[in-house]
Amino acid sequence: MMKTLILGVALCALVACKDPAKEVVQVTSPAGHSFSLLPIFDEGVTDITVNIAWPTDWAHRADVNPFVPYVGAEAIMSDGTQTKPAQEVMEAFNDKNARGRVYATVDHVRGELSFPYEHTDYVAEVAIEALSDPKYSDAWLGRIKQKLGDDQAEGLSQGHMKMWNAVRYAFLGDSPVYNALTLPDVALAEDVDRAMMLDWHKAVFTGDVAGISVAGRITAEDAGVLVDQLLEKLPEGGDVKPQPVSLDMRPANVFLHLPEEDKTVLGMIGHLPNTTDEKDYVDILGIQMLSRSEGPMFQAVREDLRASYGVSVGVANYDRANRIMYIYAEVEGDKLEQTVDVVRETYETHRTAADLSELNQERDAYAANARKRSGYVNVASHMMMELSLDGHNPAKTLSIADTINALTADEVQARMTAVFPKAEDLFVIAAGPDASAWPGACVITSIEEIANCPRGTGS
Repeated sequence: MMKTLILGVALCALVACKDPAKEVVQVTSPAGHSFSLLPIFDEGVTDITVNIAWPTDWAHRADVNPFVPYVGAEAIMSDGTQTKPAQEVMEAFNDKNARGRVYATVDHVRGELSFPYEHTDYVAEVAIEALSDPKYSDAWLGRIKQKLGDDQAEGLSQGHMKMWNAVRYAFLGDSPVYNALTLPDVALAEDVDRAMMLDWHKAVFTGDVAGISVAGRITAEDAGVLVDQLLEKLPEGGDVKPQPVSLDMRPANVFLHLPEEDKTVLGMIGHLPNTTDEKDYVDILGIQMLSRSEGPMFQAVREDLRASYGVSVGVANYDRANRIMYIYAEVEGDKLEQTVDVVRETYETHRTAADLSELNQERDAYAANARKRSGYVNVASHMMMELSLDGHNPAKTLSIADTINALTADEVQARMTAVFPKAEDLFVIAAGPDASAWPGACVITSIEEIANCPRGTGS
Protein backbone atom coordinates (compact mmCIF):
# COMPACT_ATOMS: atom_id res chain seq x y z
CA MET A 1 0.00 0.00 0.00
CA MET A 2 2.83 2.41 0.79
CA LYS A 3 4.26 1.94 -2.70
CA THR A 4 0.92 3.01 -4.18
CA LEU A 5 1.07 6.34 -2.37
CA ILE A 6 4.67 6.94 -3.30
CA LEU A 7 3.87 6.22 -6.94
CA GLY A 8 0.91 8.62 -6.90
CA VAL A 9 3.02 11.49 -5.58
CA ALA A 10 5.85 10.72 -7.99
CA LEU A 11 3.60 10.68 -11.07
CA CYS A 12 2.23 14.13 -10.30
CA ALA A 13 5.79 15.36 -9.91
CA LEU A 14 6.72 14.10 -13.39
CA VAL A 15 3.66 15.03 -15.42
CA ALA A 16 1.37 18.02 -15.60
CA CYS A 17 -1.30 16.88 -13.15
CA LYS A 18 -4.28 19.20 -12.96
CA ASP A 19 -4.84 20.54 -9.45
CA PRO A 20 -8.19 19.43 -8.05
CA ALA A 21 -10.82 22.06 -7.31
CA LYS A 22 -10.77 23.63 -3.86
CA GLU A 23 -14.05 22.19 -2.67
CA VAL A 24 -15.11 19.72 -0.01
CA VAL A 25 -16.02 16.36 -1.47
CA GLN A 26 -17.04 13.04 0.03
CA VAL A 27 -14.65 10.26 -0.94
CA THR A 28 -14.66 6.50 -0.43
CA SER A 29 -11.24 4.90 -0.10
CA PRO A 30 -10.32 1.66 -1.90
CA ALA A 31 -10.97 -0.24 1.35
CA GLY A 32 -14.39 1.36 1.75
CA HIS A 33 -13.71 4.12 4.30
CA SER A 34 -15.82 7.21 3.71
CA PHE A 35 -14.17 10.56 4.44
CA SER A 36 -14.47 14.24 3.63
CA LEU A 37 -11.68 15.84 1.62
CA LEU A 38 -10.73 19.43 0.95
CA PRO A 39 -7.86 19.59 -1.58
CA ILE A 40 -5.92 22.84 -1.17
CA PHE A 41 -3.34 23.42 -3.89
CA ASP A 42 -2.99 27.17 -3.34
CA GLU A 43 0.45 28.63 -3.83
CA GLY A 44 2.57 28.09 -0.71
CA VAL A 45 0.38 25.32 0.72
CA THR A 46 2.49 22.23 1.39
CA ASP A 47 0.78 20.56 4.33
CA ILE A 48 -1.78 17.80 4.72
CA THR A 49 -3.89 17.26 7.85
CA VAL A 50 -5.82 14.11 8.66
CA ASN A 51 -8.38 13.99 11.47
CA ILE A 52 -9.90 10.73 12.70
CA ALA A 53 -12.49 10.30 15.47
CA TRP A 54 -13.11 7.00 17.22
CA PRO A 55 -16.27 6.54 19.33
CA THR A 56 -15.73 5.72 23.00
CA ASP A 57 -17.82 5.05 26.11
CA TRP A 58 -14.86 4.90 28.53
CA ALA A 59 -15.96 8.03 30.42
CA HIS A 60 -19.29 6.37 31.22
CA ARG A 61 -17.79 3.23 32.73
CA ALA A 62 -17.48 2.86 36.50
CA ASP A 63 -15.17 -0.16 36.20
CA VAL A 64 -12.18 1.63 34.66
CA ASN A 65 -9.51 4.10 35.74
CA PRO A 66 -10.52 7.59 34.47
CA PHE A 67 -6.88 8.63 34.01
CA VAL A 68 -6.26 5.94 31.39
CA PRO A 69 -7.53 7.84 28.29
CA TYR A 70 -5.44 10.89 29.14
CA VAL A 71 -2.26 8.92 29.78
CA GLY A 72 -2.88 6.72 26.76
CA ALA A 73 -3.61 9.60 24.43
CA GLU A 74 -0.46 11.44 25.48
CA ALA A 75 1.75 8.35 25.19
CA ILE A 76 0.56 6.90 21.91
CA MET A 77 2.42 9.35 19.69
CA SER A 78 5.11 10.61 22.08
CA ASP A 79 6.56 7.22 23.11
CA GLY A 80 7.94 6.43 19.68
CA THR A 81 7.14 3.06 18.10
CA GLN A 82 8.29 -0.52 18.44
CA THR A 83 11.02 0.17 15.83
CA LYS A 84 11.71 3.88 16.35
CA PRO A 85 12.78 5.40 19.71
CA ALA A 86 10.84 8.37 21.03
CA GLN A 87 13.80 10.74 20.64
CA GLU A 88 14.25 9.74 17.00
CA VAL A 89 10.58 10.29 16.19
CA MET A 90 10.48 13.62 18.03
CA GLU A 91 13.56 14.92 16.22
CA ALA A 92 12.34 13.63 12.84
CA PHE A 93 8.92 15.24 13.28
CA ASN A 94 10.56 18.51 14.30
CA ASP A 95 12.89 18.41 11.30
CA LYS A 96 10.03 17.63 8.93
CA ASN A 97 7.66 20.17 10.53
CA ALA A 98 5.21 17.35 11.24
CA ARG A 99 2.83 17.13 14.19
CA GLY A 100 0.79 14.29 15.59
CA ARG A 101 -1.50 14.20 18.58
CA VAL A 102 -4.22 12.08 20.13
CA TYR A 103 -6.66 13.45 22.70
CA ALA A 104 -9.65 12.05 24.58
CA THR A 105 -13.10 13.56 25.06
CA VAL A 106 -16.21 12.14 26.70
CA ASP A 107 -17.61 10.75 23.47
CA HIS A 108 -14.65 10.40 21.09
CA VAL A 109 -10.93 9.83 20.97
CA ARG A 110 -9.52 12.17 18.36
CA GLY A 111 -6.34 11.81 16.33
CA GLU A 112 -4.76 14.55 14.23
CA LEU A 113 -1.76 14.25 11.94
CA SER A 114 -0.25 17.22 10.04
CA PHE A 115 2.79 17.14 7.77
CA PRO A 116 4.23 18.51 4.51
CA TYR A 117 3.25 16.31 1.57
CA GLU A 118 6.87 15.43 0.76
CA HIS A 119 7.17 13.67 4.14
CA THR A 120 3.98 11.63 3.77
CA ASP A 121 5.73 8.27 3.68
CA TYR A 122 7.75 8.66 6.88
CA VAL A 123 4.93 10.26 8.89
CA ALA A 124 2.43 7.64 7.76
CA GLU A 125 4.82 4.85 8.71
CA VAL A 126 5.24 6.24 12.24
CA ALA A 127 1.50 6.82 12.70
CA ILE A 128 0.60 3.34 11.47
CA GLU A 129 3.01 1.72 13.93
CA ALA A 130 1.92 3.94 16.83
CA LEU A 131 -1.80 3.41 16.25
CA SER A 132 -1.69 -0.33 15.61
CA ASP A 133 0.98 -1.45 18.09
CA PRO A 134 1.72 1.27 20.66
CA LYS A 135 4.86 0.89 22.73
CA TYR A 136 3.51 2.07 26.12
CA SER A 137 6.88 1.57 27.79
CA ASP A 138 6.88 1.60 31.58
CA ALA A 139 9.40 4.43 31.72
CA TRP A 140 7.39 6.68 29.42
CA LEU A 141 4.09 5.86 31.13
CA GLY A 142 5.67 6.68 34.49
CA ARG A 143 6.83 10.03 33.20
CA ILE A 144 3.41 10.95 31.84
CA LYS A 145 1.57 9.69 34.94
CA GLN A 146 3.82 11.76 37.18
CA LYS A 147 3.29 14.95 35.22
CA LEU A 148 -0.45 14.43 34.82
CA GLY A 149 -0.87 13.63 38.52
CA ASP A 150 1.19 16.65 39.60
CA ASP A 151 -0.64 19.00 37.23
CA GLN A 152 -4.00 17.68 38.37
CA ALA A 153 -3.11 18.05 42.05
CA GLU A 154 -2.02 21.63 41.41
CA GLY A 155 -5.25 22.40 39.56
CA LEU A 156 -7.48 20.86 42.20
CA SER A 157 -5.85 23.05 44.87
CA GLN A 158 -6.83 26.31 43.19
CA GLY A 159 -9.92 28.17 44.36
CA HIS A 160 -11.42 28.87 40.94
CA MET A 161 -10.98 25.22 39.94
CA LYS A 162 -12.70 24.08 43.13
CA MET A 163 -15.61 26.33 42.21
CA TRP A 164 -15.92 24.91 38.67
CA ASN A 165 -15.57 21.36 39.94
CA ALA A 166 -18.41 22.03 42.38
CA VAL A 167 -20.53 23.19 39.44
CA ARG A 168 -19.71 19.99 37.57
CA TYR A 169 -20.64 17.93 40.63
CA ALA A 170 -23.97 19.75 40.87
CA PHE A 171 -24.71 19.04 37.21
CA LEU A 172 -23.37 15.47 36.96
CA GLY A 173 -23.41 14.11 40.50
CA ASP A 174 -20.89 11.50 41.61
CA SER A 175 -20.95 9.80 38.23
CA PRO A 176 -18.30 8.22 36.01
CA VAL A 177 -18.52 11.21 33.67
CA TYR A 178 -17.88 13.59 36.57
CA ASN A 179 -14.84 11.56 37.54
CA ALA A 180 -13.62 11.38 33.94
CA LEU A 181 -13.86 15.15 33.48
CA THR A 182 -12.64 16.17 36.93
CA LEU A 183 -10.17 13.42 37.95
CA PRO A 184 -10.72 14.19 41.64
CA ASP A 185 -8.75 11.18 42.97
CA VAL A 186 -5.20 12.06 41.94
CA ALA A 187 -3.83 8.82 43.40
CA LEU A 188 -5.48 6.90 40.56
CA ALA A 189 -2.90 8.31 38.15
CA GLU A 190 -0.21 6.19 39.73
CA ASP A 191 -2.34 3.05 39.38
CA VAL A 192 -2.32 3.24 35.58
CA ASP A 193 -0.27 0.42 34.06
CA ARG A 194 0.50 -1.00 30.64
CA ALA A 195 -2.26 -3.62 30.87
CA MET A 196 -4.84 -0.84 31.33
CA MET A 197 -3.34 1.01 28.38
CA LEU A 198 -3.67 -2.02 26.14
CA ASP A 199 -7.27 -2.63 27.24
CA TRP A 200 -8.13 0.98 26.40
CA HIS A 201 -6.29 0.81 23.10
CA LYS A 202 -8.10 -2.39 22.12
CA ALA A 203 -11.46 -0.85 23.00
CA VAL A 204 -10.87 2.38 21.07
CA PHE A 205 -8.56 1.99 18.10
CA THR A 206 -10.48 -0.06 15.59
CA GLY A 207 -11.64 0.31 12.02
CA ASP A 208 -15.00 1.53 13.34
CA VAL A 209 -14.49 5.28 13.14
CA ALA A 210 -16.99 8.07 13.73
CA GLY A 211 -15.47 10.35 11.14
CA ILE A 212 -12.45 11.09 8.94
CA SER A 213 -11.48 14.40 7.35
CA VAL A 214 -8.50 15.25 5.18
CA ALA A 215 -7.41 18.67 3.99
CA GLY A 216 -4.38 20.01 2.18
CA ARG A 217 -2.14 19.35 -0.77
CA ILE A 218 -3.37 15.89 -1.66
CA THR A 219 -5.60 14.35 -4.32
CA ALA A 220 -8.61 12.15 -3.65
CA GLU A 221 -6.72 9.09 -4.88
CA ASP A 222 -3.70 9.62 -2.63
CA ALA A 223 -5.92 10.60 0.30
CA GLY A 224 -7.86 7.36 -0.05
CA VAL A 225 -4.66 5.33 0.00
CA LEU A 226 -3.39 7.25 3.05
CA VAL A 227 -6.62 6.73 4.98
CA ASP A 228 -6.52 3.01 4.26
CA GLN A 229 -2.90 2.81 5.39
CA LEU A 230 -3.69 4.48 8.71
CA LEU A 231 -6.56 2.11 9.45
CA GLU A 232 -5.65 -1.16 7.73
CA LYS A 233 -3.80 -2.73 10.69
CA LEU A 234 -6.55 -1.91 13.19
CA PRO A 235 -9.04 -4.65 14.12
CA GLU A 236 -12.71 -4.55 13.23
CA GLY A 237 -14.69 -2.50 15.69
CA GLY A 238 -17.43 -3.54 18.04
CA ASP A 239 -20.65 -1.68 18.70
CA VAL A 240 -19.27 1.20 20.77
CA LYS A 241 -21.33 4.37 20.60
CA PRO A 242 -21.08 7.61 22.57
CA GLN A 243 -23.65 7.63 25.36
CA PRO A 244 -25.84 10.60 26.24
CA VAL A 245 -24.91 12.71 29.23
CA SER A 246 -27.76 13.97 31.40
CA LEU A 247 -27.19 17.26 33.22
CA ASP A 248 -29.13 18.63 36.17
CA MET A 249 -28.78 22.35 35.49
CA ARG A 250 -31.58 23.64 37.70
CA PRO A 251 -30.68 27.08 39.10
CA ALA A 252 -29.13 27.58 42.52
CA ASN A 253 -27.27 30.21 44.56
CA VAL A 254 -24.19 28.67 46.17
CA PHE A 255 -21.20 29.99 48.08
CA LEU A 256 -18.20 27.69 48.45
CA HIS A 257 -16.37 28.78 51.60
CA LEU A 258 -12.60 28.59 51.10
CA PRO A 259 -11.05 30.32 54.15
CA GLU A 260 -7.49 29.77 52.88
CA GLU A 261 -8.12 31.72 49.66
CA ASP A 262 -7.45 35.44 49.32
CA LYS A 263 -9.67 35.97 46.26
CA THR A 264 -13.39 35.76 45.66
CA VAL A 265 -14.54 34.36 42.34
CA LEU A 266 -17.98 34.28 40.75
CA GLY A 267 -19.48 32.03 38.11
CA MET A 268 -22.84 31.94 36.35
CA ILE A 269 -23.72 29.04 34.09
CA GLY A 270 -26.61 28.22 31.78
CA HIS A 271 -27.51 25.69 29.12
CA LEU A 272 -27.27 26.43 25.38
CA PRO A 273 -28.47 24.37 22.43
CA ASN A 274 -25.77 22.06 21.15
CA THR A 275 -24.05 22.52 17.81
CA THR A 276 -26.35 20.16 15.93
CA ASP A 277 -28.76 23.05 15.31
CA GLU A 278 -26.08 24.84 13.21
CA LYS A 279 -26.59 28.16 14.98
CA ASP A 280 -23.66 28.13 17.40
CA TYR A 281 -21.94 30.93 15.46
CA VAL A 282 -24.90 33.20 16.27
CA ASP A 283 -24.53 32.38 19.96
CA ILE A 284 -20.83 33.17 19.85
CA LEU A 285 -21.45 36.52 18.22
CA GLY A 286 -24.09 37.39 20.81
CA ILE A 287 -21.67 36.49 23.60
CA GLN A 288 -18.90 38.53 22.00
CA MET A 289 -21.16 41.55 21.98
CA LEU A 290 -21.76 41.04 25.70
CA SER A 291 -18.16 40.44 26.70
CA ARG A 292 -16.13 42.75 24.43
CA SER A 293 -13.73 45.12 26.14
CA GLU A 294 -16.09 48.10 25.92
CA GLY A 295 -19.25 46.03 26.12
CA PRO A 296 -22.09 46.12 28.65
CA MET A 297 -20.69 43.56 31.11
CA PHE A 298 -17.30 45.28 31.30
CA GLN A 299 -19.00 48.64 31.72
CA ALA A 300 -21.34 47.45 34.46
CA VAL A 301 -18.88 45.48 36.57
CA ARG A 302 -15.55 47.20 35.97
CA GLU A 303 -16.42 50.82 35.24
CA ASP A 304 -19.67 51.38 37.15
CA LEU A 305 -19.49 49.00 40.12
CA ARG A 306 -15.68 48.81 40.20
CA ALA A 307 -15.95 45.30 41.57
CA SER A 308 -13.62 43.49 39.18
CA TYR A 309 -10.80 44.07 36.71
CA GLY A 310 -12.65 42.12 34.07
CA VAL A 311 -15.37 39.63 33.27
CA SER A 312 -15.13 36.62 30.97
CA VAL A 313 -18.15 35.33 29.07
CA GLY A 314 -17.78 32.22 26.95
CA VAL A 315 -18.98 28.84 25.76
CA ALA A 316 -17.81 25.38 26.82
CA ASN A 317 -19.10 21.83 26.60
CA TYR A 318 -19.09 18.58 28.58
CA ASP A 319 -19.76 16.46 25.53
CA ARG A 320 -21.11 17.07 22.04
CA ALA A 321 -24.70 17.11 23.27
CA ASN A 322 -24.25 19.50 26.19
CA ARG A 323 -23.02 23.03 25.60
CA ILE A 324 -22.99 25.70 28.28
CA MET A 325 -22.43 29.43 28.50
CA TYR A 326 -20.60 30.87 31.47
CA ILE A 327 -19.81 34.21 33.06
CA TYR A 328 -16.73 34.38 35.28
CA ALA A 329 -15.01 37.11 37.27
CA GLU A 330 -12.71 37.70 40.17
CA VAL A 331 -14.59 40.19 42.32
CA GLU A 332 -14.16 42.34 45.39
CA GLY A 333 -15.39 40.19 48.27
CA ASP A 334 -17.28 43.00 49.94
CA LYS A 335 -19.14 43.71 46.69
CA LEU A 336 -20.09 40.13 45.88
CA GLU A 337 -23.81 40.46 46.53
CA GLN A 338 -24.00 43.64 44.46
CA THR A 339 -21.98 42.03 41.69
CA VAL A 340 -24.33 39.05 41.47
CA ASP A 341 -27.28 41.39 41.04
CA VAL A 342 -25.52 43.62 38.50
CA VAL A 343 -24.26 40.72 36.40
CA ARG A 344 -27.72 39.11 36.36
CA GLU A 345 -29.40 42.36 35.35
CA THR A 346 -26.80 43.19 32.69
CA TYR A 347 -27.00 39.71 31.20
CA GLU A 348 -30.82 39.70 31.12
CA THR A 349 -30.93 43.11 29.45
CA HIS A 350 -28.51 41.88 26.82
CA ARG A 351 -30.47 38.67 26.32
CA THR A 352 -33.74 40.48 25.68
CA ALA A 353 -32.81 43.97 24.44
CA ALA A 354 -29.13 44.18 23.61
CA ASP A 355 -27.38 47.25 22.32
CA LEU A 356 -26.28 45.88 18.94
CA SER A 357 -25.41 49.22 17.36
CA GLU A 358 -21.82 48.04 16.82
CA LEU A 359 -22.73 44.53 15.74
CA ASN A 360 -21.54 44.96 12.15
CA GLN A 361 -17.98 45.74 13.24
CA GLU A 362 -17.83 42.73 15.58
CA ARG A 363 -19.55 40.50 13.02
CA ASP A 364 -17.20 41.46 10.20
CA ALA A 365 -14.12 40.86 12.36
CA TYR A 366 -15.50 37.48 13.42
CA ALA A 367 -16.22 36.55 9.79
CA ALA A 368 -12.80 37.71 8.62
CA ASN A 369 -11.13 35.57 11.26
CA ALA A 370 -13.25 32.58 10.30
CA ARG A 371 -12.37 33.06 6.62
CA LYS A 372 -8.67 33.35 7.37
CA ARG A 373 -8.59 30.34 9.68
CA SER A 374 -10.57 28.11 7.33
CA GLY A 375 -7.75 28.60 4.83
CA TYR A 376 -5.30 26.88 7.17
CA VAL A 377 -5.05 23.18 6.39
CA ASN A 378 -5.23 21.98 10.01
CA VAL A 379 -8.13 24.28 10.91
CA ALA A 380 -10.09 23.31 7.79
CA SER A 381 -9.69 19.60 8.56
CA HIS A 382 -10.80 20.16 12.15
CA MET A 383 -13.84 22.21 11.09
CA MET A 384 -14.84 19.52 8.60
CA MET A 385 -14.66 16.92 11.35
CA GLU A 386 -16.76 19.02 13.73
CA LEU A 387 -19.46 19.43 11.10
CA SER A 388 -19.38 15.73 10.27
CA LEU A 389 -19.75 14.65 13.89
CA ASP A 390 -22.77 16.94 14.19
CA GLY A 391 -24.33 15.35 11.12
CA HIS A 392 -23.82 18.41 8.91
CA ASN A 393 -22.30 18.83 5.48
CA PRO A 394 -18.53 19.41 5.88
CA ALA A 395 -18.66 21.61 2.77
CA LYS A 396 -19.98 24.38 5.02
CA THR A 397 -16.40 24.83 6.18
CA LEU A 398 -15.86 27.06 3.15
CA SER A 399 -19.06 29.09 3.53
CA ILE A 400 -19.20 29.75 7.27
CA ALA A 401 -17.55 33.16 6.90
CA ASP A 402 -20.17 34.28 4.38
CA THR A 403 -22.91 32.94 6.65
CA ILE A 404 -21.56 34.98 9.55
CA ASN A 405 -21.23 38.09 7.37
CA ALA A 406 -24.91 37.86 6.45
CA LEU A 407 -26.14 37.95 10.06
CA THR A 408 -28.35 40.87 11.07
CA ALA A 409 -28.94 42.43 14.47
CA ASP A 410 -32.53 41.18 14.42
CA GLU A 411 -31.38 37.60 13.90
CA VAL A 412 -28.84 37.79 16.72
CA GLN A 413 -31.35 39.34 19.13
CA ALA A 414 -34.07 36.85 18.23
CA ARG A 415 -31.69 33.97 18.78
CA MET A 416 -30.53 35.23 22.18
CA THR A 417 -34.07 35.87 23.37
CA ALA A 418 -35.21 32.45 22.23
CA VAL A 419 -32.41 30.16 23.37
CA PHE A 420 -30.18 31.91 25.91
CA PRO A 421 -31.21 30.91 29.45
CA LYS A 422 -33.09 33.53 31.42
CA ALA A 423 -31.09 35.23 34.18
CA GLU A 424 -33.32 33.63 36.79
CA ASP A 425 -32.46 30.19 35.39
CA LEU A 426 -28.68 30.58 35.70
CA PHE A 427 -26.78 28.44 38.16
CA VAL A 428 -24.83 30.95 40.25
CA ILE A 429 -21.85 30.08 42.43
CA ALA A 430 -19.15 32.04 44.21
CA ALA A 431 -16.12 30.92 46.16
CA GLY A 432 -13.96 32.84 48.60
CA PRO A 433 -12.79 33.40 52.17
CA ASP A 434 -15.82 35.25 53.61
CA ALA A 435 -18.81 32.97 54.24
CA SER A 436 -21.03 35.99 54.94
CA ALA A 437 -20.23 37.76 51.67
CA TRP A 438 -23.44 36.65 49.95
CA PRO A 439 -26.42 36.57 52.31
CA GLY A 440 -29.04 34.03 51.31
CA ALA A 441 -26.69 31.76 49.36
CA CYS A 442 -26.30 28.10 50.26
CA VAL A 443 -22.92 27.98 52.00
CA ILE A 444 -20.86 24.82 51.54
CA THR A 445 -17.37 23.88 52.65
CA SER A 446 -16.76 20.93 50.32
CA ILE A 447 -17.64 20.15 46.72
CA GLU A 448 -19.87 17.21 47.61
CA GLU A 449 -22.08 19.34 49.88
CA ILE A 450 -23.42 21.15 46.83
CA ALA A 451 -25.76 18.18 46.31
CA ASN A 452 -27.70 19.36 49.40
CA CYS A 453 -28.23 22.95 48.22
CA PRO A 454 -31.80 23.91 47.24
CA ARG A 455 -32.42 24.11 43.50
CA GLY A 456 -35.01 25.99 41.50
CA THR A 457 -37.14 24.44 38.82
CA GLY A 458 -36.04 26.61 35.90
CA SER A 459 -38.44 27.82 33.24
